[in-house]
Amino acid sequence: MDKQTVLVLEGTDGVGKTEIAKKLSEVLEIPYFKNPDEIIKLKWSNLEFKYRLPDQIYIASFLKQTQYSAIFDRAYPSEVAYSYAFDRDTDEELLTVIDQKFADLGAKIIICFKGAYSNYNDEQVPFDKIGQIFKGYLRFINKTKCDWLLLETSDEDLKREIDAILEWLE
Repeated sequence: MDKQTVLVLEGTDGVGKTEIAKKLSEVLEIPYFKNPDEIIKLKWSNLEFKYRLPDQIYIASFLKQTQYSAIFDRAYPSEVAYSYAFDRDTDEELLTVIDQKFADLGAKIIICFKGAYSNYNDEQVPFDKIGQIFKGYLRFINKTKCDWLLLETSDEDLKREIDAILEWLE
């Protein structure tokens, strides 16, 4: 792809977004990025997520100035979904600003989901929160100015998933 491409892969834990993002990076020859510090445990007795929202503005400004392409494994949409699921406050005004900056870049958001889970095992996110997290992503879809794709990943067919994304990007 000759023009700038900014893709953000999102979704609940265990949907395959990391594998998909890495494969897309290989196929499209666009750098892959996953923030190793994406989750900060704010209360030890109760899991809460806080994505570094000001960093998202910085990243969007960097991408705008450099015209670099990137594939992100999670970004600000996670804050929308997880704050909704865990019923905690977030900065809606800042999220709107960030979304506009990513929309101005032409960013495309791919939200991966599974219609059915088998063998779900995550130490940080209990299974009973998965539905609420997905509802949070649906709330994001209704607010975002970015193009988005809902990608069903239950079959774990990486070729089909990549083909569907590439077709959507055309």
